[in-house]
Amino acid sequence: AIKPRAEPWPTLEEDVAKEMQSTSRSSPLLAELRMQLAADRVTRAPSDYSSFSKHLSDKGDPRQLPVAEVIAVQRARRAPEDLTAPVCVEKQRGWKMRSWGM
Repeated sequence: AIKPRAEPWPTLEEDVAKEMQSTSRSSPLLAELRMQLAADRVTRAPSDYSSFSKHLSDKGDPRQLPVAEVIAVQRARRAPEDLTAPVCVEKQRGWKMRSWGM
């Protein structure tokens, strides 16, 4: 005989959390970003992001998009506390970008 389920069905958040746990081993950075999105209850991309993504996919190679201007980007050993302009941070000794899982 089939017995009724003793515990309630998992919520959408619980299902997402379980999926994120299983994928967090392959990409800790992506898992952290997903956790933040879940904490903020973000369920879909903002319309401006979706519009920009559609624009990029319609235009093809993003490197071929028209450029309004080109500016020199300041280089620094560390990112400033208050980031108000683009800055190119030098690679630090022992920096292991591969461990980001991207």
